[in-house]
Formats: sequence, C-alpha cells, structure tokens
Amino acid sequence: MNTTVSPTIPIALAISATLLLGGCQVPMPKADTTPPTLRWYVRKNGGNTLEYQGNGVVAGKLGDELQVTLRAYDPQGVRRISLGGGGQYTCLSGGIGQNKSYSDQTDVQNLSPSGGGQVLTKIILLRNFKSSVMSCGGGFSFVGGSHTFVGKGENYFGGVAQGSLTFNVTP
Repeated sequence: MNTTVSPTIPIALAISATLLLGGCQVPMPKADTTPPTLRWYVRKNGGNTLEYQGNGVVAGKLGDELQVTLRAYDPQGVRRISLGGGGQYTCLSGGIGQNKSYSDQTDVQNLSPSGGGQVLTKIILLRNFKSSVMSCGGGFSFVGGSHTFVGKGENYFGGVAQGSLTFNVTP
C-alpha cells in the first residue's frame, strides 16, 4: 500500500519564516569552495526542541507527532533547499505480516540573487509528521517502522549537502 503524506505548512510560510528568523543577505560571491551545512530542529509532541547537524535519529512511539525544521546555511549564499522522504512499517496478525510503505511529497525552494546582487545565507523548510499514518488494517497490530526525512541544500557554485533524519517508531 502506498500513501502520500502532504506537508501541512505551505512553502510561502517557510520563506516568510526564514526572513523573520534573520535570513542574512550578502553580496553574491565569485566563488564558494564549501557546501552548505544542514541542521534539523525537531519537536516531538510539542516538547523541547532537539537539534541535529547533518543526520539524526529520533525514537518514538506510535501516535507521536513531530514538527521538523530543516535549515540550510552557507555564509556565501544558499541557492536551493529540498525536503522529502517516506517511511515503512510492519503489521502482524498471527503468523501473517504486512510490510507497508509510503512516500512524502518533496518540497523544493529555489532562490535567486536580488536585483542588487544580494543572496540569502540561510533558508528553512518545515514539515509536520503524525506517526498515526502508520495504521494497520482490521485484525493486524503495528509492530514497528520508521519515517526518514531527506534534506538537501545547494549553493550557487555546485556545493551540495545532503542529510537525513530518521524517526524510529515502536508500538
């Protein structure tokens, strides 16, 4: 069974939030030898924010909800950010198992230099996730699963950073 999980916050809000969070503008550089850095900010069930650079793993239970923010930062400018992913889980009834998977929509935000040649140094994308999407049919019980968010940031000179955040879910 394949299910599509759509993000709940529009990209336009992410752009506005980036500007409000202090997205700094710098002149477009002539070169950039380092890729952007990716940082994940995660709130589980409205609790404290956890922070991971590059890759991370979060443990949780079925019914937990995540609020995920992916931030790409490059002091010489960020050209593009994307956030997608998907998950898999297993249901069991007696000796019969069902393996299920689903995919997220991938959001992409492309940036361009301003008319004055200025570029943003950071941008974010937001995603809410409810583990209840991992539902089992009649007579089957949830055994476990995971959802992986996949992020990517690019600068104006081909530097690319990729990272993932995996949410391991147990009953």
